[in-house]
Amino acid sequence: MDRGLLGKQPAAVSKNSASSSGNYSSQIKVGALIFFGTASALALGYFLRDFLLWGNSSLLYSSLSALVFLVVLVLQPFFIDSREALTFAVLFETLAMTGNFVDKISWTFIIAFAVIFLTLLSGVSNGLKDLEESLKVRFWPIVRAVLPKGIVAVSIFISIFSVLHFQTEPSKFLISEETFSKVFSINTPLIQTIFPGIDPIMTMDQAVKVMTQNQLNRLPEFQSLPKKAQEQELKKQSNLLLGNLSQYFGAELNPRLSVSSAIFEALKKKFESLPDNIKTLVFVGVGVLIFLTIEALAWPLKVIIGFLAFLVYEILMTAKFAKITVETRSKEIITLD
Repeated sequence: MDRGLLGKQPAAVSKNSASSSGNYSSQIKVGALIFFGTASALALGYFLRDFLLWGNSSLLYSSLSALVFLVVLVLQPFFIDSREALTFAVLFETLAMTGNFVDKISWTFIIAFAVIFLTLLSGVSNGLKDLEESLKVRFWPIVRAVLPKGIVAVSIFISIFSVLHFQTEPSKFLISEETFSKVFSINTPLIQTIFPGIDPIMTMDQAVKVMTQNQLNRLPEFQSLPKKAQEQELKKQSNLLLGNLSQYFGAELNPRLSVSSAIFEALKKKFESLPDNIKTLVFVGVGVLIFLTIEALAWPLKVIIGFLAFLVYEILMTAKFAKITVETRSKEIITLD
């Protein structure tokens, strides 16, 4: 028995895919592939929506769902040899992915849906075309045909539908306070390198005093002042620094809140005070940034997803999910009499 890519085929190869025989078993296998693709697309959209609403660990689950979806997407042209079935599979997957944001329906939603659907369909169609035209079942050329467009489609979905969420949730900031605090905490070593002694759990008032103390300690004239005068100067300069920082962030920093919470609240107030046209530009900028960030990670993602898809492919072939058979093709040609 041939084991997928490990077998050597001397002649033209036809994949005996899950759909080619048309029997009940084949239909179940096609249904399973469409189910897993649709379920993972649904999970991708659901967890992304959950993350945007609450800023919790759902971003990890959304990323894992995207990974599973892209692996299944790569495999579908191998095992579904019907263009109609592939079209319906991609349609169901796109509906499942975007359906979590159906309350955001708009022209932007409709256009984004169409672009995502057509991008995914183009990818799997190119993969199927390569299989039909190739004499052998070659795995990696199909991956190169399907995966880049799959990643682009997911990038478009995440960037545009995140922006749609931001635009239709005026009471929500671009990021939750919980997520902002986590990002702030992750960058604590960098912050402490720039501002020694600063800790995110400090109140803003305490942090400003530490920053001011560090600056004043460098001045010989401050060191020569009596202790009471130093305390007065520290208080005066701390208030000035707090005011300057508030001006920098465009909103008043609450000295009683933690550093991360105070900065978050200031940024939120500043954002809420922006005119609608400026907010729109901010939303567009955030969407572009998200898209470019995902695309910047495309190369390592292709390697990881391609390897996982290859692993699943070989497991399925070994488990006799499908098999590779040799066929003789007849072809019409035109000759001159």
